[in-house]
Amino acid sequence: YVGLGDNAEALTGHNWLRGYADDEHPILNTPVYHMDSSAGATAAFAAIMGLRRRRKTGQGTAIDFAQIESFIPQLGEVHLDYIANGRNQRTSGNRHPTAVQGCYRCRGEDRWINVTVNNDEEWQGLCQAMGHPAWSREERFSDQPGRRKHHDELDRLIEDWTGRHDNFELFHILQRNGVPAGPVVNEKDAFVDPHLNARGFFQVILQADTGTYRYPGFLWKMSQTPPTYRLPPCRLGEHNDYVFREVIGLSEEEISELEKEQIIGGDRYVWA
Repeated sequence: YVGLGDNAEALTGHNWLRGYADDEHPILNTPVYHMDSSAGATAAFAAIMGLRRRRKTGQGTAIDFAQIESFIPQLGEVHLDYIANGRNQRTSGNRHPTAVQGCYRCRGEDRWINVTVNNDEEWQGLCQAMGHPAWSREERFSDQPGRRKHHDELDRLIEDWTGRHDNFELFHILQRNGVPAGPVVNEKDAFVDPHLNARGFFQVILQADTGTYRYPGFLWKMSQTPPTYRLPPCRLGEHNDYVFREVIGLSEEEISELEKEQIIGGDRYVWA
């Protein structure tokens, strides 16, 4: 059947796992297209392995590749739980199987922070950061089982505190107190992130149709062969001559016929 990665992603069980515990399945999920990312990286790796075989043996190889098979291993824990224990995991929202964990609203429009408390030590760090409110000393919150049992109410109490503060401010306060926490960032936050900028992650690229902007850069750095951008993203039909004449070896008559039938071409075939 014809379909996209988002369709096949549902067949991996990913859509079933995403969302909140009281959601219907799977129609309320927003698409994430994670399979497109995993497939691209895996397919590139397979192609590299094929090129390596050709270099060593002089022979090519056919690669049979399915998106869904690149993604299922990334859900290995869930599939193993079913194979070994017969359990079908389902959505848990921002919850965790053993920790007290949540995504809490902060001051400002659509600002949030993720906080995880794994043990009593981290709980004490959270209490310290919050200024030891009276409710934090209640017996029901004295140990991890109790905190998990009363997770819903604990979420409301924590969010009453986080809602009065900036999410990046809380990120630093909680980390200083030994509590795993991190802000939910948007595109603007990412582009001004001091760590990413210190590493030179963003690259300034001029593209003739769109102008000059900073774009996300390479996913790794290599000491001996540092990756560099040689060309901006190609324009529609920009490399037609190279591909059809030099790579494929089409004749001028064949190229003219394809252009005449509007099978190939450049910007003039973009519909308004």
